[in-house]
Amino acid sequence: PVSTADAYGRLSRLTRQEATPIIPFTLLAAKGIRGLPVVARNDLEDAVLAAHPEIAEVKRRLLSLGARHAQMSGSGATVFGVFDNSQAIERAESEARAAGYWAQQVRTVDVREYQATLFQ
Repeated sequence: PVSTADAYGRLSRLTRQEATPIIPFTLLAAKGIRGLPVVARNDLEDAVLAAHPEIAEVKRRLLSLGARHAQMSGSGATVFGVFDNSQAIERAESEARAAGYWAQQVRTVDVREYQATLFQ
């Protein structure tokens, strides 16, 4: 577990001087997931990784298992990987679970599918 208050408390400032790319999910869905590694960044990662090096290890492991991109989600301690094929996903999920981590395979959806499931 990572305390959200601790994660934010480790930041020297909440915003950066340069423009920060934000993942536009609907645009991302329209253009495909291949754009994700170019635009995704979590400003809290550096601060949290210093206190929780195991998160960096999970990221390294996901990348070694074939993820094109691995990143901490939110203020931690969840990490996600973006994979190109189901075989790599299944191997990563299996290895994560064998190591004692919670792992769940998910997929991206476009805005129409997301909206269609909101009130089901």
